[in-house]
Formats: sequence, structure tokens, C-alpha cells
Amino acid sequence: MTYIIRLSDRAEANLQAIANPEVQNQIIARIDFLARNALAGKPLGKSLKGYRSLRAARSRYRIIYQVKRAEIVIIIVLIGLRKGRDFDDVYRTLERLKREGMLK
Repeated sequence: MTYIIRLSDRAEANLQAIANPEVQNQIIARIDFLARNALAGKPLGKSLKGYRSLRAARSRYRIIYQVKRAEIVIIIVLIGLRKGRDFDDVYRTLERLKREGMLK
């Protein structure tokens, strides 16, 4: 089954902000891969339950997404770097956005 891919405005901005076109293309290739392999990413837990994470661009970037099985849609929520405990880490950003009610 092939899923429809939708990028949130934030994910689209994240992708456009990546200056290196090669990295952008690697991320786009992984997003295309998701259309056919919706559950390829790892499920996130605790406060991020309901989201999945797929590694991209030599495992430096993470594509954060939700699978809407009933609609056959994958929503790309956020694209960002994995930076450990750094404030700009993609997972910390997701937690902050969720806490502030900025995600649907």
C-alpha cells in the first residue's frame, strides 16, 4: 500500500532551511521511502507517543511523522538534527511544540 505524504508547514520550512542540496535530496528520498514503508521509523514513547522517527542523511537528521492509517496518509511533522541534550534537538523541539499546543 502506498501512503499519501503531507508535509506540515513547519516540516516544509525545516526542509527548505537545509542549505546543502545533497542533504535535502537524501531527506526527500527517505520521505519517498516512507510512502511505501509507513512503519519503517521507530515509534516514539512517553510524551511523544503517536509519533514516529526515521533517520535520514547519514543518520544526522530525523524525520518526525504520524501515520493516519484510516486516511492512508503520512504527515511529516518536523525535520531536524539529532543533537542530544541541545535545546534545538529535533525531539526536544517536538516536545516543546506539543506542550505549547502547536501540533494537531
